[in-house]
Amino acid sequence: MLIKPFICYFNMDAVSLVFWKSIIKPYYQQNAGFFLFIFVVLFGVLPPGQQFTFHYHLILGMLSTPAFFLFVLILWMMYALKTILFVMDLWRQSAFAFIYLVSSLNRKSLITKLFQLHISLYLPVGLYALCIIIIAFYKGNYMACAVLTGFNAGLCLFCSLFYQHVLKSNRKNTWSFTKLKVLSEIRRPYFIILISYILNDLKAIFISCKLITCLLLFRILTQQDTAHGDLRMPFLIFTAGMLGHSALFYKCREFELNALFWWRTLPVSIFNRFLQYAGLGLFIFIPEIIGLWRLTSQCLLVFDALLFIIYGYSLLIFMNGILLISRLSRTDHLQILLGVFILAYFFILGGAVGWLSLLFFSIGVFLFFTKYYTFDNRLPTDRLLNKN
Repeated sequence: MLIKPFICYFNMDAVSLVFWKSIIKPYYQQNAGFFLFIFVVLFGVLPPGQQFTFHYHLILGMLSTPAFFLFVLILWMMYALKTILFVMDLWRQSAFAFIYLVSSLNRKSLITKLFQLHISLYLPVGLYALCIIIIAFYKGNYMACAVLTGFNAGLCLFCSLFYQHVLKSNRKNTWSFTKLKVLSEIRRPYFIILISYILNDLKAIFISCKLITCLLLFRILTQQDTAHGDLRMPFLIFTAGMLGHSALFYKCREFELNALFWWRTLPVSIFNRFLQYAGLGLFIFIPEIIGLWRLTSQCLLVFDALLFIIYGYSLLIFMNGILLISRLSRTDHLQILLGVFILAYFFILGGAVGWLSLLFFSIGVFLFFTKYYTFDNRLPTDRLLNKN
């Protein structure tokens, strides 16, 4: 395997061995399908012998087009964020409490080990970035070489310092939006608890979802020739971005099942409970609402902006509803979302976004009112064992 020799290049002491077995190896095992998909898209769909020519011209186009160059840097940043989320998700588990013993190392040794850790996770992007740097140097584009080298090195160093901060603070001094005095004085309904959880523990996911949705969508919308342009592609990108918010709902649902399951026993009407989750979806959707409404003065009709808002919010209600069917595993959840995207694809191509919004909202409301009190909180494996 390519990663293991790379890790062994460093001194494979106890810390490196722990990182390899507990983080690096599970990361590549879990994301093997993702890397295989990327490899097939980048190399497998091209005729034999044309792969390197295609990528060579692709890299030249990236180096000569500032917008494309910036887009690639954003993609690399998103990948680095993906690795951070994976590591943070592992370290939050009680089985990985031993990782915090590494914080007893001195600062220099700890940052060095964490830098090696992130380099190992960043390797797929790092190798491609190295090829780009070599080609840029060969073509005499020394400015691009400096920017690419500094960006990738700085990104890896930043991630390493973030890991070091988490290990040293053990999440006791981690900054949080909810420490603001204004938020601390609000009388809190139930959905504020979930919002606090998002702004405390899921702020990286929240910010990344907003960056992906807003940057990609608003960039495409501002490039429309007229306000009457074809909006099917923006709606498809918007759908993919909004489906990424399912990670927030999935994490919130797991948080409820582990720490807030008592709320189901309180004497609260089902309609009031629905309003709590509707308020959560509205809070999550506020950045998109503001951005879309501002675009009405530039490149978007008011009707189209309202259609984007109604469609996005109905999709959030729907994503909350499907989590009440049963306690889904991550794999089952992703499979359902893939099916939802395929369904949305055909509706959007047919120009039936309004009907699709009504369908998503109706199904989300129906699932909530029918499944909330009959929800089975056992994991799929537990239900299977109990059935046998």
